[in-house]
Amino acid sequence: MKLSAFCEARVPPAVRHAIRLTHEVRGNIITLIEERPHFRENHRTMQNPIAQFRYSPTFHAWRLFWRDRDTKWHPYVGAVPSKTLVPLLAEVNADPTCIFWG
Repeated sequence: MKLSAFCEARVPPAVRHAIRLTHEVRGNIITLIEERPHFRENHRTMQNPIAQFRYSPTFHAWRLFWRDRDTKWHPYVGAVPSKTLVPLLAEVNADPTCIFWG
């Protein structure tokens, strides 16, 4: 599953006018971001990073990270590193620990 397809499939069509799921690529890091209207100023958008995928060229594998309330990223222990994003996206989607979607 491609990341763009994941983002589109995760948000139901009925709420896409208010909530978007996007991603940002910076070097070997991809950050999954939820965008929604600001709670006080609807013309502004708030961005909430949901998960981060980091590629290690040394190990030729992606790792999954979660963000704490202090905005620090930590390795997610529920998924093993993977050559592709597919199993890591599945883990974020399933969210068995409720750490990504709450």
